[in-house]
Amino acid sequence: MTKSSHPSFAIVPALAFAGLFSVLITLPFDFPFFSLYHSDYLPRLVESATFGLASASALHYFQILRTWTRFLAVVGTFVVAHVLEQVVDPYLPSQATRCWDCTPTSFFTTDVALRFLLVSGVIFIVCIGVIAPRPKLASLLLASIGSACLGSVAMGFLDSRSQWAHMSLVVNGRPLGVLWQPTLAFFLGLAVWVGGRLAVHCSPSLQASARLEAQTTLPNRYAGLCVFAAFVLLMGACGTVIGHLQNNTTNEKYMQRDAQIARSIHEAPPVASLSVSDSVRPEDVMVTENLGDWKIYYSQRHHSDAISGIGQGVFPEREAYDAFFAHSESAYYIRVEITQYPNKDWARYELRNIPRANALYEDHGEVHQLTRFAGKVYQDGPEFYWASEDKTILLDCQVIPPHEIDLFVKAYLQKYPSSVQVADGPGPDSDRQ
Repeated sequence: MTKSSHPSFAIVPALAFAGLFSVLITLPFDFPFFSLYHSDYLPRLVESATFGLASASALHYFQILRTWTRFLAVVGTFVVAHVLEQVVDPYLPSQATRCWDCTPTSFFTTDVALRFLLVSGVIFIVCIGVIAPRPKLASLLLASIGSACLGSVAMGFLDSRSQWAHMSLVVNGRPLGVLWQPTLAFFLGLAVWVGGRLAVHCSPSLQASARLEAQTTLPNRYAGLCVFAAFVLLMGACGTVIGHLQNNTTNEKYMQRDAQIARSIHEAPPVASLSVSDSVRPEDVMVTENLGDWKIYYSQRHHSDAISGIGQGVFPEREAYDAFFAHSESAYYIRVEITQYPNKDWARYELRNIPRANALYEDHGEVHQLTRFAGKVYQDGPEFYWASEDKTILLDCQVIPPHEIDLFVKAYLQKYPSSVQVADGPGPDSDRQ
């Protein structure tokens, strides 16, 4: 009996190794391909093609794939299956963890298992259909769907365990990760092995089919590996060139950022002294009414001296009042910081240093001016801030629903009306006088 008619069990670990090798050689080029169009489609296309070529090369090495047509069919199936998953991904359920360092509460990641079942089901059915000569429908479904279901269960538990260790190797169901490829390749090998044995058992004419197929065999068992190696070299060259160009662009942005920071330091207002009363408490400057069930559970007041430096920004002497608001039905909090400066010029100037030193330049493109409740405010991710005479108001709203954020923005804009003018550009830098 030929090897093509009865695959050796060695194909299982061989395919698992091919999947591991594929992910290791594509990981370094994930970001360069992503940064080219700022989209996941190109990296997923390259990674799925590499994964398909690695798997097809292993199948050909074991003389399971004998024609270029079937070789390319397997590679194309890998690409189509992963592209299909990416297209339907927004419509599939998701149970992603709330944040990176949040401990997961599930012992089984259903969303990852469902995506694995979708991709592996398509790949396994097509591959078994291509490999096995005239497969019976029952044996085809048993080998492919059975292996896909086993793989999805294993993936659900494995990914859950990795998330508990804060090492999510499949991020929010995104395929082609470190855990995804070896697992899928392992169960593909299992499906091929089982499918081959079932095909031998169910097809009496298998020997004749194998002899006919041998007449169109690929030149040698290393041909597939050569194609895979050529693709890897091409991918590596393209990724290296793209990465080099991206590094040049990044360096130019860093140089531009450093020049903006240096100019900003020279634009600081004249030194002025701060005059505040020692009797003012944080609660005296905060809004405590009309905030629903949000209550202050901790507050503090701290004084800061003037500082200046390229990495530190320029700050005058100032007094800051912090308050943390908790909700009876939420595990999160809202932090409100009100900072008093020597005068309104300093408060206006310091908008570029909120929520951290040189934030306007460090977070370039992420700072936006909004109109909220007839006032101009700035947003940098989950943080909202504005100037009001000689004070700045900062609301830190990590993982807070929009309607709760609006509650605080409205209340604090009423107490501290924004003195920000309409900016000509996207951030506080363009709002300078």
